Amino acid sequence: MDLVTLLVSLLCLLISARIVHLYWTQSIGIVESLIYATVFRYYSIRFLGPTVDVLFLVSYAISLHLLFRTQLIHRKTIQLIGLVLVSFCLFFVVQLFVHTNLGNLRIPEILLNNFYFVLKYLLPILVITNFLLLYGEDKDRIFASFKKAALLSCMVAVLQLFLFILVPNNTMREIFGLTGGDKYFYAVGSLNLVRVQAFCYEPKGLSVILGMALPLFFQSKKYLPACACFAVGVLTVSQTFYLVVLAFVFVAFFSRLLKRVSAVAFLAILSFFLLFNLVNVVFDQLLGSSSESAFSKVVLNRALERFDVALQEENNDLFGFPLQRDLELPAVNYFKDNKAMLLSGFGSGNYKHVPVKYFVVDWNLELLESGQFKGHFDMGWIFFASEMGLLFAVLLYLLLTGNFVVTDDISRYYAFLIVVFFFHRIDFLVFSFFGVLYFSKKQTANPPDTALQGNLATT
Repeated sequence: MDLVTLLVSLLCLLISARIVHLYWTQSIGIVESLIYATVFRYYSIRFLGPTVDVLFLVSYAISLHLLFRTQLIHRKTIQLIGLVLVSFCLFFVVQLFVHTNLGNLRIPEILLNNFYFVLKYLLPILVITNFLLLYGEDKDRIFASFKKAALLSCMVAVLQLFLFILVPNNTMREIFGLTGGDKYFYAVGSLNLVRVQAFCYEPKGLSVILGMALPLFFQSKKYLPACACFAVGVLTVSQTFYLVVLAFVFVAFFSRLLKRVSAVAFLAILSFFLLFNLVNVVFDQLLGSSSESAFSKVVLNRALERFDVALQEENNDLFGFPLQRDLELPAVNYFKDNKAMLLSGFGSGNYKHVPVKYFVVDWNLELLESGQFKGHFDMGWIFFASEMGLLFAVLLYLLLTGNFVVTDDISRYYAFLIVVFFFHRIDFLVFSFFGVLYFSKKQTANPPDTALQGNLATT
């Protein structure tokens, strides 16, 4: 075990313990804990795997506490569990009648993968969501914590940039949150720079956090912090940042025309597909004219390269929406050739069994051929549709959005999170806000009898 692995793993434990301690002493709430854990996801217990990170440890610790603290199960939680069970059963049925083209997949492995999925991923989400559905949390504190976490990330990102320029030591850089020290290096002229990521697991993760914080700063008329978030968001050199910002623009626009959260979020997502199809010609021209200027390096080039995939090769997009070649693209291409599997998905944990021919990048071919490739998704709704099936994804979408109308900032922000989930997996934030919003809606519809509470307090 090298020094970096040891120190990063130790910091993961210390940061997780600190967040859990703040939660235990009620200094911060459940959703606040998850927000802070999300912005520290770079730190993981590396010798156990990159997914055993701060968010995993904090969410599991909180869920275990809530599991013994909560005696009721909300009907929405039961519906979520029912959806999962239907998805599992549907996959077994499809296995009997459809050639899955998934290699040597056996029933014992399917059962083991499902058990692992429930234990590691689903259990903390269900327990935390169930508690928030029953008891809710203060949305003002949640928003304040989100803004605080974003500003903290901005300061760390700026320090990372100076560290990269001034300290040519990859060990120091990596301990301070830069993956590989110089993995995300790029050059502008003679100046060597790095895509900042703060303590998120990659620059894209930071770009999403900052993009989600921007509307909160604008709503509270905090324009200077908003400008700081935007500037650092640009320095992540991630096109996802601009997509998240544009997502809120679409949500704000459609929420003026419609009030159902499901309709607002759906039209916002649909708008991206329409937008990308409309601008393909423009990007095609930019591909041949992009320069070596700082603007092109920092803002345009990575987005243009992504569109180059959609324009120059076959099957590298989803209805015009360009996909990452090493993440969602292999799964989408698999379903294009195995359409019957769309109903049930290829099962949780079975991404590694997708045939090698669907992987169009070669960095993971050795892992695929040796059976060690884990496979993961960055886009939330594609993740659910691929592993649990399109039916599950549609029903889950309706479950998460069907009860809500856009009446205030939190419901509009929730619609925004549903859209962001299409681009990036913010699982805990989406389900947590679902619980908080549902409880808030129930309280608004059935306010507590304050007079009765007063009488009870005096007896």
